Amino acid sequence: LQPCLGGTEPKVAKQHGMRAFMAAQELKWEWPVPQEYSRVEVGGDEHNRIRRGFVCAAAVALPAVLGIAATALALCAPGYSSGRGFRELWAGSHESSTSSGQTLTDAILLAEKPRQWVPDEWKQRSEAGQLLYSADPAHLKAWLKPNLGNGYMGTQFGRPWMYLSGVYNGYKVNSQRARVPVPLVVKPRGRCTGMALDFERGVVEEVFVWPKAHVLVRTYFHQALPHIAVTELEIDNSKGADPFSFQVEDHLASKFPDFATKSFLRKQASTCLSLRTRKAESPRTKLIDVALCRANPDPVYSVGPGETRRVLLHAAVWTSRDAPSPSPSVLTSAQMEYGGGGGGGP
Repeated sequence: LQPCLGGTEPKVAKQHGMRAFMAAQELKWEWPVPQEYSRVEVGGDEHNRIRRGFVCAAAVALPAVLGIAATALALCAPGYSSGRGFRELWAGSHESSTSSGQTLTDAILLAEKPRQWVPDEWKQRSEAGQLLYSADPAHLKAWLKPNLGNGYMGTQFGRPWMYLSGVYNGYKVNSQRARVPVPLVVKPRGRCTGMALDFERGVVEEVFVWPKAHVLVRTYFHQALPHIAVTELEIDNSKGADPFSFQVEDHLASKFPDFATKSFLRKQASTCLSLRTRKAESPRTKLIDVALCRANPDPVYSVGPGETRRVLLHAAVWTSRDAPSPSPSVLTSAQMEYGGGGGGGP
């Protein structure tokens, strides 16, 4: 199409002539070159002018066989100005292309559009100014994901680390906030179709969708119990006629750049960590101990046909800066808090 794009703008036939030329492709494979396409004032002999007109005509004819003739016409006929867009021009040339009147372009766009679903409650709360959500979280940049916290601990959602009040690692000018592992980085192994930040409730929600079921994952740091972090899984198979099950991904960190590991206790139902910062901020400060205990998610969750299920996973986090004094240990404080949350001591 380069000869059509460069040089002097060709003089093109009027609208009815162009439509007749486009309709010719339905009758035969060879098309006559309209006289107007050879009227290109670029100098040279008559043979070159006819050759250039044939190239432009062929650029229109061949794509027309594939159903995209209007694109080539728009390139080879820049002088055409009917005040109508590409879709109207294409539909006008093929008024009987589909029985429903829908153009081929509409059908292609509809077929390529991914299936999206978000809860109706999100839409209602969004209209009320209580919630923001994205229906395309896969393309949401990491730095645009919401921050989550309760004043004692906080993180940016999706990160493997969180930060605790007053917990630093490093000496003097090299001191920085210590990276504590997020205790519950749990999600279903499926397609996430939405993420929401609820301002009123202080929670982040994700929805994972299957053909007959969906799972809503809700994460928050408790406000009344600042040492408690919670992840809920709401499994909805109410429209399914068969049992539904899904696998769970658990991304608890096992290496801690800012901490030395004192103990790592993992049982079937729970895991407890006892950590200590590697460097104090000054000779007068002590190293800080951090302990967390959390519920282990099951590798697979199942629910019967037409049923719903709610799974509650929680974790407790304590540090030597806020553990009650006198106290046996920071780890004991975390174990007691975790057990008081209904998970049972590890």
